[in-house]
Amino acid sequence: MVVILALLILGGIFTFLTNVDLGTTTETAWYARYVPDIAHDITPIKVFIISLLGAMIFFPLPAELAFVVSVHEGNPIPICFVAAVVGFTLGHTVNYVVGRQLSNQALYLLSAKKFYALRRQVNRWGAYAIVLLNMFPAPSDLLTVGLGTMRYNVKRLFVLITIGNIIKFTILAFAANALIGVL
Repeated sequence: MVVILALLILGGIFTFLTNVDLGTTTETAWYARYVPDIAHDITPIKVFIISLLGAMIFFPLPAELAFVVSVHEGNPIPICFVAAVVGFTLGHTVNYVVGRQLSNQALYLLSAKKFYALRRQVNRWGAYAIVLLNMFPAPSDLLTVGLGTMRYNVKRLFVLITIGNIIKFTILAFAANALIGVL
């Protein structure tokens, strides 16, 4: 592990030193060859991909911002809306599967009594938490992993995720549409 970390640090230093030009200024940044530009010309396909990755626990991307920028750039609102909601739903599917795979390990960490007491609380208050966390740019991906661990009802979970995301992106679509003439 230490060797891999040392190689990554040396590779980063080598990349930095080979790309730094101290005497002149250029219009493009030195890292432009390595990092794709996802901040400009956001199409509905990019909205879908960013929403898909942003909903996963592995990639914290600002999908809501990508949606607003895409609408502001003049892309059709309904297509961006559907792309964002479907991307978020598919991303949460991955989170639920990850949580479902971790459910046996959670039983080892918690006693059966605590696990089922927690599961009762989730069944009682989980619907409110799902809708609220999906209505706002909040870490709903963590909740989905936890609900997968608790083996929450799949149909109910994805209906509530979809409802929360529809509300969120409807508000964002109205806000982005209102900002078109301002910005």
